[in-house]
Amino acid sequence: MPVKNLKKTGILLIPLVISVALAAADRPGGDLLSRADELRLRGAHEEALAYYEQVLAEDPASPAAWAGAAASLEALDEAWALAVLAEALGEPETALPVPALTVLADGWARRGATEKAQKLLASEAQEGTGRYYLVRGRINLARGELPGAIKGFKKARAAGDAAAPYYLAEALIETGHYDEAELYLDEFLDVFPYVAQARCARAEIYLRRGENERAAEELAEVLALDRRNKRALFDMATVAAARGDYGEAIRRYGDVVGLDPGEERAFYLLAKAYEYVDPLVAAQKLEEYRRRFK
Repeated sequence: MPVKNLKKTGILLIPLVISVALAAADRPGGDLLSRADELRLRGAHEEALAYYEQVLAEDPASPAAWAGAAASLEALDEAWALAVLAEALGEPETALPVPALTVLADGWARRGATEKAQKLLASEAQEGTGRYYLVRGRINLARGELPGAIKGFKKARAAGDAAAPYYLAEALIETGHYDEAELYLDEFLDVFPYVAQARCARAEIYLRRGENERAAEELAEVLALDRRNKRALFDMATVAAARGDYGEAIRRYGDVVGLDPGEERAFYLLAKAYEYVDPLVAAQKLEEYRRRFK
């Protein structure tokens, strides 16, 4: 792939960096790729790209250079990374390595192109990285293919991906394996204690096991950190409804609808909660629900 395709308007690669890169190749022990990786790991992605460009100018199919370049491109601008990698994918002299394919597939999947992303990863025969398996698992989870999701997340966890225990727990919750899911959430939260989605997932386990007070305590802590967390507000409303506190349930479901007027579940449950306190309002809300969502 032409080296110029790694450049982007608005991101200026300092000419001096390229000059230094060329000189580095002639110095004893000079190694462009090692220098690029060192800069990337330090977060100096623009400078790292200058070195990766030099490697790719000599070897357009270098797997190590493409893997590093993909990571730096993604860190700087994901849309830019996807454009460069998609173009490279169509060039016969370029065989993108697993890490670069994973960046591309992940970006496509999060933009709704799950079919393209799944085909891209399914066609790759090499052993994947932790993120590779994580992305495959997330695609399966989005498609409702829970066995495939769980398998992917377990492989990602075994490969050391830090996010894998959380996603694995979410998939296990969907299959009703609450105790196992809780173990993975505890593992994840021991390292990342302030991730709201993981704490909400743990609260949902408590709720599904009928441990409403534990769920309420967990959710209250999430809302203390982020009072606009939609998932926590929804689950707190569910806790309130389970307690028979329909006034609180109405308030919480109302908060969710206020944040996201297109949240169908919250709107419906808001209407149903009103049946316990004001049947006339409940009927009006149900009629509005049918007009808006059916």
